[in-house]
Amino acid sequence: MRHSKWRESFTLIELLLVVSIIAILAALLLPALGKARDKARAIVCASNIGQCMKAELLYGSDHKESIPYQDADSLGNNIYYWAMFVADDPKLSRSGRYIRLSAMNCPCKGKAPVADIYTYGVYGIYYAVTDTDYSGNTDGKKDALGPFAVRHGSYYFGLSIMKMKQPSATIILADCRNANASDAAAFGKSFREFVPSALRGSTAKAAIHMQHGMMANCAFADGHVKALSQSEMRKSPTAVKYLYDYGGSTIYQP
Repeated sequence: MRHSKWRESFTLIELLLVVSIIAILAALLLPALGKARDKARAIVCASNIGQCMKAELLYGSDHKESIPYQDADSLGNNIYYWAMFVADDPKLSRSGRYIRLSAMNCPCKGKAPVADIYTYGVYGIYYAVTDTDYSGNTDGKKDALGPFAVRHGSYYFGLSIMKMKQPSATIILADCRNANASDAAAFGKSFREFVPSALRGSTAKAAIHMQHGMMANCAFADGHVKALSQSEMRKSPTAVKYLYDYGGSTIYQP
């Protein structure tokens, strides 16, 4: 009886052995679980950015085949950016209400302040009018892509679908990162635009973010989505020279 009761309890060595086994199993499984989580987020991101691109194309088909980027009122106040034209937001007077706001950003990115949701809480659009490689036709970039950067009136900037020569190879939307160190609420969040030839803005310093295993989800003018590597973005007709790697460090590809 005494021997049977003694075997009902664990010794300290046995407890330590069990704890050690659990720790080893956790060390083996956690990286795999982390990779699975990251893969799931990348899939959701691809779905989200695809929906955004389709919303942009739907808006364009209803508005003279022009994908919106930016507009303002007659005095240049109350600026509207691309996401504000397509988001399902009843507070926005110009919204076509094509897509819910929750699907307009990568699930890996932190939430933006409500007041800045359309700046730091959405994917970035190709801001062609400030791309000096495009406007200067560097290496024949504008000839290859076509004169699709359009302007109507004093404040409207858009991307003409009909003037794109290579819609299936022209990156329109991408997962971007903002590196505005002066604004803690915006640092590391998304940003509404990217410029392939440079970091966007002297303060924001935004660029495409290779967040998914050193790949970035990109949506093209024909509506398809593809995860691209650093070299693929550089070799594409969009010729992306500035990027952020997974950890947020700048990459320049001359």
